[in-house]
Amino acid sequence: MGQILYFEIPDDSEVMVRLVESVPSKWSWIDGSLHASDALVASGVVAGKTGFELSRFHTIHPTIVGSSKMKADLYAIMVEQKLPAFIRFNEAGYGGEPVTMELSKKVIMAFLRKGYRGWLHFSAGCYDNNKDQNPARCDFAFEKWEGAPFQREESGKQPARLKLGWTEEYCGKARDIEPILSLCRTLNLRQYGPVPDCALVS
Repeated sequence: MGQILYFEIPDDSEVMVRLVESVPSKWSWIDGSLHASDALVASGVVAGKTGFELSRFHTIHPTIVGSSKMKADLYAIMVEQKLPAFIRFNEAGYGGEPVTMELSKKVIMAFLRKGYRGWLHFSAGCYDNNKDQNPARCDFAFEKWEGAPFQREESGKQPARLKLGWTEEYCGKARDIEPILSLCRTLNLRQYGPVPDCALVS
């Protein structure tokens, strides 16, 4: 027993910031990544292929990392003070200090205001030590994207959206998502249901 709700996110940085802010700071961790906008990259203020990673597994925060096989440009970040091309979150906030959930949210909100976009998964915890069994979760797609059949309920062109849910089977309660859901309704965000795969078959 539980529920999954979908809300479309408008292309408005302040709405995105308020949604992230509404995720309870007592939740457990954040996974995902944000990337610099094309405009920021074109302006030359971004260190290409170099980013930050906030992770529960690193003792130095944030860690400067390269993109795929590209080495990080430490000079651009440290001396030229360029913005990162991306910010990754790997169970950021888990276990508290030094990278708390509250700090991670502040970092996300600041970069959203700068025009960064991407995907983030917030989890309220896990059941029976299984990371994929979340009592409550909140998935953000801050830009339009293309779904695929293997993603089951989300296929074809998708809007920027918030996917919000809780599962009783994993000890979740409706109240776990209430602060986020309440804000979605206050902001009058459009609630919708994804187009099922069968509806896409001609």
